[in-house]
Order: sequence, then structure tokens, then C-alpha cells
Amino acid sequence: PLRRGENEIYWRVVATDGIDKSPSKPTSFVIVKPNSKPSFPKNLSTDKQEYQYGENITFSWTPSKDADGDKVSYLIEYKKSKNGSYSIFNKTVNIRGTYSTNKFRPLRKGGNEIYWRVVATDGIDKTPSRREAFIIVKPDRKSVV
Repeated sequence: PLRRGENEIYWRVVATDGIDKSPSKPTSFVIVKPNSKPSFPKNLSTDKQEYQYGENITFSWTPSKDADGDKVSYLIEYKKSKNGSYSIFNKTVNIRGTYSTNKFRPLRKGGNEIYWRVVATDGIDKTPSRREAFIIVKPDRKSVV
């Protein structure tokens, strides 16, 4: 039996004819434990609900935990409609659960409704937040006539 932290077993075969024994060379195999996914990022929020185009946005969430102790990094994904597909905005290794940027430019200057979520990854598996958040981006003041 393996003890905690051990994951390699050595073994060999011994052939016998009842008189002599002929052992093989020892060989080994490794037992690989399946990876545990990070927990769901929760409590998605921004510092406010409406933004001007090009204004600084701070995304926040409760950080995920990884049962294996793997380092967790995050992707921020967005879509421009409730039924649209997600696109990756940015990747960050921010374990504190916040990310600020004024470069959130996947938007039209005429204004958008944006749905966003956070995806936690331990480098092997990904876990998206169960809920998405919503922000409104108003038109750029310069583009308003």
C-alpha cells in the first residue's frame, strides 16, 4: 500500500520451476491522481454599473480554491449579447480576485451592453463562474453629436 505523498510502485516477477528462482529486474509504474478543478469564481462585480467608453473598469470576484494546491489564474471573458458566445478579454494571474483596465475595447464607440464572467484555471482544467455579470458601456462623449 502507498502512503500519503507516495505515487510510485516498484515490482518484479520471480519465475520458478520448483527448484531454481529467476527474478526479473525491478521495474516501476506511477499512479497519477486525477486533477481537481478549481472552485467556481463567485461574487462577480465591477466598481460601478455604467461606464464611458475607454473609462477604467475594475473587475472583482471571490478567488477560487484548488484542492490540489495548484496555482490558479483567471481569464476574463465577455459577450455582447445574452445569447452570444464568449470571447477572451484578458488573462491574469491575479490571485486576489481583481483586475483593473482602461483597455476594455472590444466595444463599439456607440455603446454596448456587455456580459462578462471569470474562468479559473489551474493550467489543466478550467472552471467558469456559474453566473455572469452585466455592465453598460455608454457612447464615447466625443462620438456624440
